[in-house]
Amino acid sequence: MPTVDLATMSPLTPPGAALAEVREYSELIEAMRARAVELQFSNDTIDELSGVQRGYTGKCLGPAQVKRLGPVSFGAILGALGLKLRVEVDEPATQKALARGLQSTKSRRVLASASAPPEIMQRGPLGREVVRRALQTHLKQFVHDGARARADKLTPRRRSQISRKAARTRWARLTPEARRSVMAEVRRGRKKARGGSCHV
Repeated sequence: MPTVDLATMSPLTPPGAALAEVREYSELIEAMRARAVELQFSNDTIDELSGVQRGYTGKCLGPAQVKRLGPVSFGAILGALGLKLRVEVDEPATQKALARGLQSTKSRRVLASASAPPEIMQRGPLGREVVRRALQTHLKQFVHDGARARADKLTPRRRSQISRKAARTRWARLTPEARRSVMAEVRRGRKKARGGSCHV
């Protein structure tokens, strides 16, 4: 392959210099686009250099981004653009993550402490089982409260639709014997409401 005289080209980002700071996928794509412009490479050129199928780079780096870079194409296109990634520690993000992790740990400890006396928590496996069950109870209540809050925001018609769908799903899961038992209970309930008797 013939070498390229970089002196005849527009000034490029020096080797080892940071082209961009990337914290999410969209920023990575923007950096790769900027590098392609800097090198004056078309998408077809990048396709050829990276060995991907024709039109693939345009689908990944184009405005629509109808495709995403995969495990193989990512490295190939990155190399075609003369780029490499260096993962660095982001100090502000690290402090934020540590603060969130600490807060989450404290919340779990407070919840566990409120659910079981300290002496129970120190009793090895038995204490841990008590805490586990207490956490389960709190989580179930949390889910129940969330479902009720969601239901309160729905219209009566929508709630009815969801209820019917849930009932059909439960009915489909029943065995034939269970279905007959349910229908028998329904018939007995109707007879009892009318003041009659029912023999099944």
